[in-house]
Amino acid sequence: LKSIAVAGSNLGTPLPEKFVDWIYWKLGDKIAEDYMIPYNQKMFGEDLDSLGTYWLEKLPSVSFEEVLLSCLEHKAHGKNPGHTKFYYPKKYGYGELWRRMAEAIKDHIEYEKSVNYMDFDTMTVMTVDGTKYKADVIITTIPWKSLNTIVGMSDEFRECIGTLKHNTIYTEYHSENLDTDAHWIYYPDKNLSYHRILVRHNFAERSRGYWTETNAERFEKDSDYVSFKNEYAYPLNTIGKPEIMKRLLSWCEERKVYGLGRWGEHQHFNSDVTVERAMNLAAKLV
Repeated sequence: LKSIAVAGSNLGTPLPEKFVDWIYWKLGDKIAEDYMIPYNQKMFGEDLDSLGTYWLEKLPSVSFEEVLLSCLEHKAHGKNPGHTKFYYPKKYGYGELWRRMAEAIKDHIEYEKSVNYMDFDTMTVMTVDGTKYKADVIITTIPWKSLNTIVGMSDEFRECIGTLKHNTIYTEYHSENLDTDAHWIYYPDKNLSYHRILVRHNFAERSRGYWTETNAERFEKDSDYVSFKNEYAYPLNTIGKPEIMKRLLSWCEERKVYGLGRWGEHQHFNSDVTVERAMNLAAKLV
């Protein structure tokens, strides 16, 4: 095993800058062309060359030797990311977590208030219905590109925000149950419009059916199934984005405005990570 692992390793080779190059470099032609390239094109869009590699801590980090051991021993070897396993409420769906959080702070929430204006000079935000809110500290978790007006920010930073990319996803409900124990199933086959399905009847008590997830570029809008459009689904981890966000967030923090979470930081965080980051920021500001 040792001699095979050394022969197949990339020790001493610099990490490629582009995601596509990394796929071939790390996983080889077969996995790249049969799974990784088509699947990620379905999820993120055809132009994968714009994606970097700085976000790959989300993927399992395993060597050739560990992959081989996993196959021989039929159990996982190597380091896995923190979201290898998911936990769900015993009753209801995953949204129950957020419902209970909202209930605990219900006196401090206003619903149906879509913010589209932020003023750094007066520390004011405004909603589409004209309601204004003034604050000592602003924490934003919405996409930067969704703000129609930003006052007190240089043209340079506004142009940087304009370069941030994201994808749009449609989820579509199918009422029939599937004969599987899986929670998520991933599909690289480009003959299928969707890239993955969420088998809800396997983790939400007394529920039925499953949801498909499809990039808006591939979605068939005349479908007969119930669907939901998520305009801002995933921030795209494009080359150069970390430098842009570091400068932007640093400038904002100096003015007591904090970008937080998947959209405030424009980073592909899972929900458990965003909660942790919110708790850390709260502790910092107290």
